[in-house]
Order: sequence, then C-alpha cells, then structure tokens
Amino acid sequence: MKNLSFKKKALPKKNYTLSTIKDEDGFLSAFYSLPKNLQKLFVHAYQAYLFNLILSQRMKQNLPFNEAIAGDVVCFHNEFGFADPDKVERVTEDKIEGMNRLIKRGRAFVTAPIFGYETEFADGVVGEIERKVLEDEEIERDDFHIEKMPELSSKGTRRPVLLPVKLREEISEDELNPEHLKVKLNFVLPKGTYATVLLREYMKAKS
Repeated sequence: MKNLSFKKKALPKKNYTLSTIKDEDGFLSAFYSLPKNLQKLFVHAYQAYLFNLILSQRMKQNLPFNEAIAGDVVCFHNEFGFADPDKVERVTEDKIEGMNRLIKRGRAFVTAPIFGYETEFADGVVGEIERKVLEDEEIERDDFHIEKMPELSSKGTRRPVLLPVKLREEISEDELNPEHLKVKLNFVLPKGTYATVLLREYMKAKS
C-alpha cells in the first residue's frame, strides 16, 4: 500500500495516532483502526492538497483563473446553474474566444483535477503543471486505486478553479458591542467549497 505508507509526512503534525508511528506495518495498523469515514477524510484531504498545489503553480505562472487558455479543461453549468464536472471539454486554440465568452457569462468554468486513477491530464502548459505536481509528490494516478482497501479508491473528478458567489450583505447594530456595527453575509456554495475560505478572503485573515 505504497500510497498510504509513503505519505506519512503529509499528515497533520498533531495527529499523534499516525504520525509518530515509524514503521510501515504500525502505520497501516493504526490507519486500519480508524473509522471508515475518517479514513476517507485523509484521502479527500490529500486530493484537496494536490488541487491547491495546482492552483498555486497556476498563479505563480500568471495563468488566469477566470479565463481559459489552450489546453485547459472546462466544465459547463447544469440546470441549477452549478458547475457540472461530468460535462467537460478541452479548450483548443480555435475555441478559446467562444469558451471565454461562456466563462464570462457563468456558463462554463476553468477546472483543475481532483486526482484519481481515471484522471485525464489537461493539455499544454496546464497539463505540464498537473504532471509536475504528481512528480514532485512522487505519486501516480494509479496510486488512488487501492486494491486492499477499495472503499478508499477514487476515480477522481474535476472542479472549477474559480466560482462566482452571489452574496447578500446586511449591516446592522451589533447587540454585543453597542458602539459597533455587524455585517451578516448570506451566500450559497456548491459541494467541494468552503465557507471558511470565502470568509477569510473578506476578513483578510492570515489563517
């Protein structure tokens, strides 16, 4: 179970149950003892970590999040207006202009992979970023196919790198601090996104 054992370094430092076990057998035994939902959480957390590495590299290379470039994989919205990862298309040079019109209208979204054993890389420089992330982490897509624990296997999917948020703000007096005002934010986020991350951008918190 290479994909479970060699990633001990990626576990939270405070997770003494797993991170303090040095030998592979001890690590796996401890992992097996965890509830199934917590085991899956480790896989999902690592997939999210890889997703964020791709976003970081995209940003470092000054590649846009709100526009597609040749090689990108975009997904389209469903009947409810949310991004549908099952409806994807690769962006070629001759389709960039039309695809970016759809993106500006909120009908298409640039994506990055949530890696799994069926993940298909993007093309061009975007695909190079995706491959480099896995190379640096010393893993392969097939590592997400876990024969001994098939319930933890993941085919993978793609998720938008940027999503518009319809936000409603309400400003009123703060009952707990009479001399101050409070702001109430109302919004809806799709699966795979986090309210804490959105609020951090508004609050400009460091962590």
